[in-house]
Amino acid sequence: MKKLIAILAMAFIALGVAAQEAKPCCKDHNKTECTKPESQQCADCKKHNQAALPTVTDFYATWCGPCKVLSPILDRVAKRFEGRVLVKRVDIDQNQELAEANDIDAVPTLVFTRLDGTSDRIEGLPGMDEEVIENVLTAAFESLLE
Repeated sequence: MKKLIAILAMAFIALGVAAQEAKPCCKDHNKTECTKPESQQCADCKKHNQAALPTVTDFYATWCGPCKVLSPILDRVAKRFEGRVLVKRVDIDQNQELAEANDIDAVPTLVFTRLDGTSDRIEGLPGMDEEVIENVLTAAFESLLE
């Protein structure tokens, strides 16, 4: 019964995301997408829009088994929140200073940063069942938008 409720809840969330209209490229433009994606104007729009989004930063390592499990699940959840939440990936071996600056002691670590600058984090995997992990991530993404 709990699984059925979780599946129905996920379906309603997915329908709500699909029903939303495309957002303008920039606040100053009425276009829903760039007509010339390679242009500087579109690059500026994308950078501006990304700066105004809450962020999920995935601190990972290529050698980390749990990171490999988490990655495709995070991709699925991130796709549902595309345009509303920005996902960044940081390889701790390639960006040691950034990992240290964020007090990353374990991988995977996900840092959820709201627009007001407050943040939460998840260290490790929140369970081993993919459905549980996806539900926890979905709830964390939703909390960024509240």
